[in-house]
Amino acid sequence: MSSSRPVFLFIVLALFIGGMAQILHRHYTLGVPLIPSAQRDVWFIDANIEFDSITGSVTASLALPETQTGYTMMREDLISPGFGVSVISTPNHRRAEWTIAEVRGPQKLYYKVQIAADNHIVSLPAPTSPQDSANPPLFIDDALQQAINQIVIEATKKSAGPLSFTRQILKILTSDPPEQNVELLRTSFDPTDLLITFLTQGGISSRHVHGLELEDGRRRQRLKDYVQVYADEKWHLFDPRSGQEGRPENLLIWAPGAQSILDVIGGRNSTLTFSILLQEENALKSVLTQLDDLGQDRFSIYRLPLEDQALLKGMFLIPIGALVIVFMRVLVGIRTSGTFMPVLLAVAFIQTELIPGLISFVLIVGTGLFVRSYLSRINLLLVPRISATIIVVIGLTILFTLVSEQMGFQNVHNFAFFPLIIMSWTIERMSILWEEDGPKEVLIQGLGSLGAASLAYTLMATPVIRHLSFNFLGLQPILLSLILLMGQYTGYRLTELRRFRFLTGNK
Repeated sequence: MSSSRPVFLFIVLALFIGGMAQILHRHYTLGVPLIPSAQRDVWFIDANIEFDSITGSVTASLALPETQTGYTMMREDLISPGFGVSVISTPNHRRAEWTIAEVRGPQKLYYKVQIAADNHIVSLPAPTSPQDSANPPLFIDDALQQAINQIVIEATKKSAGPLSFTRQILKILTSDPPEQNVELLRTSFDPTDLLITFLTQGGISSRHVHGLELEDGRRRQRLKDYVQVYADEKWHLFDPRSGQEGRPENLLIWAPGAQSILDVIGGRNSTLTFSILLQEENALKSVLTQLDDLGQDRFSIYRLPLEDQALLKGMFLIPIGALVIVFMRVLVGIRTSGTFMPVLLAVAFIQTELIPGLISFVLIVGTGLFVRSYLSRINLLLVPRISATIIVVIGLTILFTLVSEQMGFQNVHNFAFFPLIIMSWTIERMSILWEEDGPKEVLIQGLGSLGAASLAYTLMATPVIRHLSFNFLGLQPILLSLILLMGQYTGYRLTELRRFRFLTGNK
């Protein structure tokens, strides 16, 4: 016995740890919330493209955003009446393309995307290598080149790598008042091109990226320019205007690695503006939709038909009721009529609600006991007696359902949700118990069953418990491990402690 205990404890521990691991993975990796009321911030972004067609045939191409740290792509739509639409994917980025053979005059195209403000679901493309982000060369005359060389030499002396070099360059470029060389360069380059020029001269891999500041209710917002520097096998963001390092809060990097954001062939005066709206959505619904779109939850219960989902939702609650009954019988010492009859009653109470369910149970069992006493007096054999009791229970169920419907009760008429066979056996068991141990024991076990069923119902009907049981299958092995542990308990039950009350001086 003692040699098998370590194996038993190992099994219990493995069940508990395995269940917790599944719950933590599903919550922290996939983003499934632990409470049903959890909300999720979702940014609704509309990209508005406007241009004038001049040649008849038009091809418009827009670089598209992707999942990144802090933001997860959810849904996207391309709206373009009369245009052909396609999404072109490459190893480094995606582009939306609108095409039409003949069109004249002002045109408007729309790209709509929903982005969740979190970082739970990872569906990132392979990181762009520095070789794939070469910047186009800029024309630099001798005077400008001399000014650049002087600043590069000054920054190199004070730096020890790509990031420190970039910081020194930005410190020089954003100094106030600016140096003479910086003032000269500012007249020839914008801040982004100027910073990239310095980084290129210093032999540092960098790229021009665009960012969208997410602010609720903004209209006609435009992209802002940033520079990313490649160091330590990842990209670091810098603001060339202020010199700030790191990504600001609520900044979405739009299509990193794309050489251009918007290209229009056959049109002119093209503009790209953004409208932004922040909304809260139910986190569970949002995450499940996204997981399904990304194919990251192939064994999800939500892929089953609704009829099967409804069946499983009730089935997953039964272990919770079983845990309550084991606790009440093994640790508390409450006597019940049968082992798991209270669990089935709790399941029925979920359909009928607690008070109507209790009334239904008392009426059916009370009337059934009266009928059963008559069947006992006429000396029926066991099998006919049980069969007759089943038919009587069915008849009582139909009768009470019709009466409650006529009286206008909304929930009491759900008598049909009670397990009829179990009810019949309960009536038979209580009748035998009445004959052998008297009505007091029947009352104790009946009240114990109703009390345990009510407690189990309270837990099973709790929204958080129902949410966890259906969305986190790891809860099932955790419940099994707890039941196994309680099954090894051989100490005193709480109700037995009254036998030792004299030790405390209480009578």
